[in-house]
Amino acid sequence: MYKILIIEDEKKLALLMKEQLEDNGYTVDIAFSEIQGWEKFLSFKPNLVITDMKIEYPDSGINILKKIKDSGLHSDVIIITAYASLEVAVEAMKLGAFEYLTKPIRIENLLNLVQKLQSRFEKMEIVNIDNLVKEKGTFDNIVVGAPTSPMRRVYEMLARIIASDGTVLIRGESGTGKEVIAKAIHKHSSRSNFPFIQVNCAALVETLLESELFGIEERIATGVKARPGIFERANGGTVFLDEIGDMSLATQTKILRVLQEKSFERVGGNKTINVDVRIIAASNRDFEEEVKKGRFREDLYYRLNVLRITLPTLRERKDDIPYFIQFFLNKYSGLKITGITKSALKKMIDYDWPGNIRELENVIMRAIALVRGNVITEDELPRELTGKPTGRRTNEDIQLRLPDEGVSLDELERMMIIQALDRTNYNQTKAAKLLGISRRRLSYKIEKHNIILPFSKNE
Repeated sequence: MYKILIIEDEKKLALLMKEQLEDNGYTVDIAFSEIQGWEKFLSFKPNLVITDMKIEYPDSGINILKKIKDSGLHSDVIIITAYASLEVAVEAMKLGAFEYLTKPIRIENLLNLVQKLQSRFEKMEIVNIDNLVKEKGTFDNIVVGAPTSPMRRVYEMLARIIASDGTVLIRGESGTGKEVIAKAIHKHSSRSNFPFIQVNCAALVETLLESELFGIEERIATGVKARPGIFERANGGTVFLDEIGDMSLATQTKILRVLQEKSFERVGGNKTINVDVRIIAASNRDFEEEVKKGRFREDLYYRLNVLRITLPTLRERKDDIPYFIQFFLNKYSGLKITGITKSALKKMIDYDWPGNIRELENVIMRAIALVRGNVITEDELPRELTGKPTGRRTNEDIQLRLPDEGVSLDELERMMIIQALDRTNYNQTKAAKLLGISRRRLSYKIEKHNIILPFSKNE
């Protein structure tokens, strides 16, 4: 359905155009003033606006045109003027009008122009991300997203949390951006001139995690040198304990002491070390359930839960997906990708994103590695999104060019790993063979580059 809004104070002309356009199958509404026209534009959301240059006063049409172009809605505009003035036409075209017509209006000319615009609209398949995302909606790598995004509430909380020095607990599914939030809190806090050190509690066995956090003394074993732990090295700054829900009860007890007394001993030592650190903890676990089952200390949970942030899943913020696409295209812009097809964007919006933002980032990285031109299509999306086999490229087809500003080799390596995994349906042994490395080496690189695998492949 192609919708047209006519804004014209000459009622006879407005009604005539409406009748002729409706006779040709268009859905048409009319307004007789600038204010009424703007209100109807917002509620009717037309594909095309036909507006007189001078509705109530000389600049009415230009005002409407400017508002439409600033609205973020993609509506074409035809200007009608009684003054066949080149200056007026040039000004309107510079502001984004598609065309202008002079009075008296010849209906056949109007219909031809409307048909041309409708045909262009129906054939249009490329979405320019810069136009789609009018407001960048980012803050320190946090994609705040659309005005209606649930992430806006998190953003509003950050100002209060940053001003405080209390312990922070960030909850949310894997891939929702907990690390990004933790870094932003530290960067803007009073501790920003001191270290920010993070540790993934799920990635280390208990004994290694304990020595990483608290350090070790020489006497613990022959040949072992004393070294400080994360809490000592971060003194004055922030320690980010990612996936703290995976920490053993014994280590939890020592973390509780750091929170209560700001002191601890190194592993194998008896000297008390005092530190001043802010702890930010994060987990994807249900703490209430973990406490109930005896897997997490209740007193530690309440100590951590002083300031709490719960991050929404990407499933809950589908309107933010275009913002994320723009953000990641800007971040990895070596191939200068400028757009995405409507069908590819729809696939991305319809997908449930079990891996959340991290999975979306990997999809964009993969698309950049595969794309030939400057527009991402369905062919560059993995089968999880499209439901069909992918990989129209062969190794010989991929042409990587070094941009003038250079590119990170780490980013290129990450792209190739993602492509190899996708081509082998996430069989890491086969992917490693494609890349000419060992299976163990590939596992290390997957962890190094924070590449999320489909859940079925992670288990």
